[in-house]
Amino acid sequence: MADNDVSDQTIPFHDDEENNNKRSTTKFLGDIVIEEVAESGAPTFASSQPPWRVALDILDANVQLVFDLRDSVILGRSYPQTTLFEGIDLSPFDAYKSGLSRNHAALLLEGGSVIIRDLESMNGTALNGKRLDPKHSYILNSGDRINLAKLKLRIRFLHSPFAT
Repeated sequence: MADNDVSDQTIPFHDDEENNNKRSTTKFLGDIVIEEVAESGAPTFASSQPPWRVALDILDANVQLVFDLRDSVILGRSYPQTTLFEGIDLSPFDAYKSGLSRNHAALLLEGGSVIIRDLESMNGTALNGKRLDPKHSYILNSGDRINLAKLKLRIRFLHSPFAT
């Protein structure tokens, strides 16, 4: 088992009072469970963990995307379709030409760490030059380099809820 390897597990979603009266559906991306609440239509992943502030550096474009990671987010693309992509849409950074799948990889909070999982993408995901097995999750460290197909990224954690 590799240093960054984390055991597979289904991500359970919580049932809170706020969502009890809302219609929801459950979808699966690989073995990741996604709950969609009808009012917002946005996918949510269960977690009671506080958010992490994450920066994704698109290395070839010299662009930085900053977002709060509360539970999970899908990295992928919408282009050439015109439908709204409900994750981090990398289409503006030549994702299609770089070989990204629509739902390429997921970033998830698990056990106090940020992990990455390839979602059985066509052209694969690499972490620090090592190709990832879609059946496993891998712990990310600030500064790690991620290749989604040919798109080169660096992840940095600007704020961890566990930092002292």
